[in-house]
Amino acid sequence: MATDGLTARVRPRTVNAPGRPLHTALRRTRRQSTLIAIASEDASMRKLPARTSLAVLAAIALAACNVTAPSAPTAPAATREDPAPSGSWLQGSVNERLETIADQLGGFDVTMREIDHRYGALYFAGQDRNWGYAAYQIEEMGAALALGLQRRPARAPNAAMLGPALDAVAEAVESRDAAAFEAAFAELTATCNACHRAEDMAFLHVAPPEYRRSSIRQAPQAPRQDHDRD
Repeated sequence: MATDGLTARVRPRTVNAPGRPLHTALRRTRRQSTLIAIASEDASMRKLPARTSLAVLAAIALAACNVTAPSAPTAPAATREDPAPSGSWLQGSVNERLETIADQLGGFDVTMREIDHRYGALYFAGQDRNWGYAAYQIEEMGAALALGLQRRPARAPNAAMLGPALDAVAEAVESRDAAAFEAAFAELTATCNACHRAEDMAFLHVAPPEYRRSSIRQAPQAPRQDHDRD
């Protein structure tokens, strides 16, 4: 869901000068303190007798000769893998347990079952002129597709054709235009079938549902609002 313009921006506190963020002021203060310290040390060095300065330089050079190169960082010790709880249905190594979870999530067939459910709900939302529910279904269809393509990225090239079709339905819903919705939904249906054919699954032929599978209806107190022409 878009949040442009809704996200609050927390401005950092300022100190002394208006508009200067606190972290900027602190950085400037640290830089000034460092410069003052360097200048003080430089002034103190200038006050030292020449013999003392030579002695200090000699001591610095001797110390530099004794400095050894830092040793290479040692590799961290291998962490012990936590065993699976004895009563858990997830057993084996961590990777094996992750693979088991991935198997439970399923592939793109799980995505298609959710898309099918939302496709039908979207259709009847348009028939009811329940535009808020229709917009919700479009958003959730997009989210389901995105998650499915994470699991099965090889489906992405053909699934890309669904984007413009869903956008057209969303525009019709946003404008509450019933005639535009009917046309855009028909195009979405045709695009779904084209995607199935591209995936060598022409036997998955979709059409607008004849019966409702959801209990969601337009709220009685919310009148139908659309741009139907008499």
